[in-house]
Amino acid sequence: MGMDIHGIPPLACFERFVPAMRALWKTDLTDEERWKRVSALLPILLENRELRELAAAWAFTRATDGKHANLLFYEDPLHGFVVNALVKAPGAATPVHDHAHTWTAYGVICGSERVVRYRLEKEVSPGEVAELTEVGDYVVEPGFVDVVPPRLPHAEYVGDSRTVAIIVRSARVGGFEQRMWNHKTRVHFLAPGPQQQPCQLEKI
Repeated sequence: MGMDIHGIPPLACFERFVPAMRALWKTDLTDEERWKRVSALLPILLENRELRELAAAWAFTRATDGKHANLLFYEDPLHGFVVNALVKAPGAATPVHDHAHTWTAYGVICGSERVVRYRLEKEVSPGEVAELTEVGDYVVEPGFVDVVPPRLPHAEYVGDSRTVAIIVRSARVGGFEQRMWNHKTRVHFLAPGPQQQPCQLEKI
């Protein structure tokens, strides 16, 4: 689209959120503590009336390979964190997957979905069946922020209505492989993360 994804979107919520995020990277914190604090900042975006109104019009987006794509609103030139959105259609489901080395804070801005977390009992090669033990099963809905650490297998299942999530990642995904497992057969495979589609946010 020819846009500068390093420019802070011209919305008041982003003008608050980005400096607060940069302050976290300037503070000596463990990754776990930093992302706990990121989750506490994410409501700046999730609860913003203007962003919620914009989200109502975001279209369900597929990448060229047919997978879900992320809308990309912002990538920080200093620290590399990104702000995405993900629109899922009713009944959508992801494979079991991880986010490789990246951290993620995931908050639904409208709708809800079920998240299942797993423990991988033993590494297997692509094409082999893995043993995954369910270790968590919960619903993500507006007001709840899910923090996903690196290499944690999980899957998302949408109910009967469309969902829109705002996602903050420690780095842009899509340019490196992530571990994935078929959610029915548990066959392991590697694939790039979601394709990034730059999207310009404008004031209403």
